[in-house]
Amino acid sequence: MGSRAKRLMGWGVTVGAVALSGLYGAVVYSIADDSPTDLIACMNVETPWLSWTCKQVMYRASWTPENVAALNADAGVRYPLYLKDSAEAEKALSLFVSRGVDLNAISKPRGWTALHLAAAVAEVEQARLLLKHGARTDVRDTKNLTPLELALGVQQKQPLDPKAAEMVRLLESSSEPNGK
Repeated sequence: MGSRAKRLMGWGVTVGAVALSGLYGAVVYSIADDSPTDLIACMNVETPWLSWTCKQVMYRASWTPENVAALNADAGVRYPLYLKDSAEAEKALSLFVSRGVDLNAISKPRGWTALHLAAAVAEVEQARLLLKHGARTDVRDTKNLTPLELALGVQQKQPLDPKAAEMVRLLESSSEPNGK
């Protein structure tokens, strides 16, 4: 290959790299305005580079008071719990709490906290994580039920479900005065 061909190929590689960098920059720029809930959803995508990018934006971007208020209006502390990676879920939950998202905020129309939501579907690891970060077990929903009372109802409907029984045990031990 001649020197001219090598120079042209070098320029082609350089132009390609610059174009890809520009495209990636545009993706980051567009993601930077996404809400925390959108970023959590993006962190769960199968495309590694996109998931990684959303994760970087999530931990580095500043949140507006409107972001926090929107999360608190919808028991938004639950969103990190949906991450596939449990270690990442705990890290994201800590971030949400540190940024002012209320662990005990309620969602409409049922008045459920994130702990109520976990109890309703017997997501024991989610409940354990919420309790570890200080979620309250005494918050009542619009039907005047605590997460434990809700879990007891689930266990009654599904008596053979080991997760339902484990959820009840976890919430019972966490509701006791010396529980935690």
